Amino acid sequence: MIKFKVLDTSTGLFSHGGYNPRWGTRGKSWDTLDKAVDSVKSYLKYRKYCTLKTVPKYNFSGKKLPENIMIVEYQVILNELKRTSINDLIETEVQVCPIVKKIKKPKSKSQKKIGNKLKNSRKSKG
Repeated sequence: MIKFKVLDTSTGLFSHGGYNPRWGTRGKSWDTLDKAVDSVKSYLKYRKYCTLKTVPKYNFSGKKLPENIMIVEYQVILNELKRTSINDLIETEVQVCPIVKKIKKPKSKSQKKIGNKLKNSRKSKG
C-alpha cells in the first residue's frame, strides 16, 4: 500500500492538510498522489487567509511552486500479527431485540369526525 505526505524541507514538518494546515512531525497521509497535490494547491491558493502563526507564508507568484515543498511517497506493509474472536472482545451477551408491534398514531379531531360520518353513512345505507 502506497501513502503520500506533504513535507516542508525547510522545517522538516509535514502538513496536516487543508487550506489552513497545521504542520507537525507526523502530518496527514493521502491515498493518492493527486489528493496530496490537491492539498498543496488548496493551501497555496488560500494561504493569504491562513490564521495560524505556524503556517509558513511562501512567496508564491502562481507560476512556480515553492521548492521546499515536497511530496514524500511511503510504502506501508501490512503484516498480520494476531486474530481475535469477536466473542473474546465482547464481555456481555448480545441480546436480540424483540419485534415490537407498530402502534397506530391517534387520530386528530377532524379525522375522527370524518371517520364517524363514514360509519354513520354506512349504517344508514345498510
